[in-house]
Amino acid sequence: MSKLNVYKIGLILMLLVNGILIVMMFSAKGGSQRPFRQKRDLMQKISRELDLNIEQEEAYFELAKVHGARMRRINHDYRNIIKSYFFHLKNLEQDSIQISKTLEKLKSLEEEKLTITYQHFEDLRDLCNEEQQTRYELVVDDIANVLVGKEKNQPPPSGRSRN
Repeated sequence: MSKLNVYKIGLILMLLVNGILIVMMFSAKGGSQRPFRQKRDLMQKISRELDLNIEQEEAYFELAKVHGARMRRINHDYRNIIKSYFFHLKNLEQDSIQISKTLEKLKSLEEEKLTITYQHFEDLRDLCNEEQQTRYELVVDDIANVLVGKEKNQPPPSGRSRN
């Protein structure tokens, strides 16, 4: 076999492998979805399970939009504070007071995230009529599982088995 044929076969194999990888990348489901799509899917699932009417659904999606904007702001602030927290490692003489203040800011942002999210779902409950209120109670467990990353059908992190 000539060198040219070896190179041709190698090129064909590389193209084939790349084609398979591209197909796998675009057809992957679940954890590979963009966060926006996952959130939209969750919102639609909640709307469907609560059987929200059009007006309720519009109000819920508006609440979710406001909630999302607030969470993005907090997450942006959180990332910046995390950077400054680890920046302290670069200093030979670390200021323990400043490190404590940075940790307190992080704790405060976590508390704000939880409070805002809790209020968001209280607002959703307020949108529900009496019949939907009973469904809401069933949906709360699913919401909590999603928030802590234990949604049904969610794959476990790499290298871990599901409990």
